[in-house]
Amino acid sequence: MSSGLVLIDKPSGFTSHDVVARLRKVAGTRRVGHAGTLDPMATGLLLIGVNSATKLLTFLVGENKTYEATIRLGASTITDDKESEFIDVTSATDVSAITPSQIETALAGFRGPISQRPSSVSAIKVDGQRAYDRVRSGEDVKLVERPVTIHRFEVASESRLVQDGENTFLDFEAIIDCSSGTYIRALARDLGEALGVGGHLTALRRTKIGTYEVSTAQTLDDLTPETLEILDISEAARQQFTARNLSAQEEIDLRHGKRIAQVGTTDKEPVAAFSESGQLVGMVVNAGESVKSLVVFAEESND
Repeated sequence: MSSGLVLIDKPSGFTSHDVVARLRKVAGTRRVGHAGTLDPMATGLLLIGVNSATKLLTFLVGENKTYEATIRLGASTITDDKESEFIDVTSATDVSAITPSQIETALAGFRGPISQRPSSVSAIKVDGQRAYDRVRSGEDVKLVERPVTIHRFEVASESRLVQDGENTFLDFEAIIDCSSGTYIRALARDLGEALGVGGHLTALRRTKIGTYEVSTAQTLDDLTPETLEILDISEAARQQFTARNLSAQEEIDLRHGKRIAQVGTTDKEPVAAFSESGQLVGMVVNAGESVKSLVVFAEESND
């Protein structure tokens, strides 16, 4: 089985681990991992690394992401989404009074660099235990705020009143481009708080990670050993990262742990280094006046 990325369009109801387990069976290898967890409720793009490409995932986790979300205004929930009971519900009168201009004004406050308190049911560890496990055991968990960047947060549909039993809510679709580590559920929660009515997510779909798009992804139903499509590790790296073409001697030096001369940009972003034959040799980064390796891949990527 070759090394590379498998782009999966995850269905609702599956955990990211469920998808990894499925891929291990289909690909016939234990060397499978994912870059960027999706909640079971969420759908959309999940990047799966197979064999040597699991080492590439480290550099993909931090890429920017794009989401399509349905935000419901009028109630806050324990999990900041529809998967748990309400904490507070706002009156139909107050919900119906929210205008598009009020939503737009509130959205503006969440664009750019912001500090965000992750959802209490996130996988972040608190004293060695996952936050969601502490919530399930009855604790009131408040996580520390962290910096994230929201490059785009826009309304993608007209808002609409929705009747759910005795409650009235206001729903709308949004598109979010954001940095890694952003919690879309927390955005819905905080937007609702800013409008004074509470808010949570009712649907979430990830459509893009870096340059990889869900439109090119496979569904779980498509996966068999015969139909599995793997984006070769070299092609996957060239698609996402700046390329550094190595001479034969530079490849030898990198494989022996030596630094090579810096060429071109002086930034500190990871760069994909390729052999003269076009194969991915490793991920490197500028260090002073030279380049050092962050990870070196086996000479045969089809392992």
